[in-house]
Amino acid sequence: MVSGALGRLKKRLQHRYQKTYPDSGEIIQLLLDEEEARAREISFFPHLILPDLVEAHIAELGLQPPKPAMRRPALRTISLQLKCPRPLSLCVGS
Repeated sequence: MVSGALGRLKKRLQHRYQKTYPDSGEIIQLLLDEEEARAREISFFPHLILPDLVEAHIAELGLQPPKPAMRRPALRTISLQLKCPRPLSLCVGS
């Protein structure tokens, strides 16, 4: 399960970084492989730390990370599912 999540994450990271740096595909792939190995050494859950390791490595190279993808605010999404107009922390106590 962790290997599957890690593989999907690496593909997403590869796509994001290649979109930002289209002429650096081979370097990005090598960087991802290196940081995946490092993440596996450091943690039982390498998919949780891989993005941070990759971003730090990119910064060491003097490059900027890609702009983050737009995300929906989790609490708002949950509060809408609960049909509560307030943040989740306020709804739970009600």
